[in-house]
Amino acid sequence: MEYKEFRNAAYRHLVSCKQMLSDVTNTQIQQDVKNRLCLEVYYLSGYILETMLSYAVCSSMNVEGDINKSKPFTTDSAEFKTHRLMQKYNYAINNGCIGLRNLCFFQIPHQNSDIQKLFTNWTIEYRYKKRENISQDLLVEYINSIENIYEEIFKKYTI
Repeated sequence: MEYKEFRNAAYRHLVSCKQMLSDVTNTQIQQDVKNRLCLEVYYLSGYILETMLSYAVCSSMNVEGDINKSKPFTTDSAEFKTHRLMQKYNYAINNGCIGLRNLCFFQIPHQNSDIQKLFTNWTIEYRYKKRENISQDLLVEYINSIENIYEEIFKKYTI
């Protein structure tokens, strides 16, 4: 796998989230299905952020070819391969991704504390826990914020 595939994965996840949110607005869908879709959007949102950070790290390190043979995957495997977003962000900053400083959620809290809480509480284990429903409006704002980060990262770290 080449690191550019992280960018493609982030894009696919973002498009999927936006489509699921669009589907939620369909009044013909039962409320329990809407709730499940919202929860899946939230779960997938963390992977958008994770793959964006992975792309930025590999781009700033000028990784060439198979990423499995690169420094992030060999020397720093435990720090880089984490699903903990702040840990991955700190790894990125400590490895030359100064373009990621001052990103919303990571260094600058979101102006809406409920949106910030969605980011702060995201974990991979979330999928397996009993989950509370998330408001559709809040989730739309959260995904829009992630899309802004997506655009910001890919302006700074181009192919």
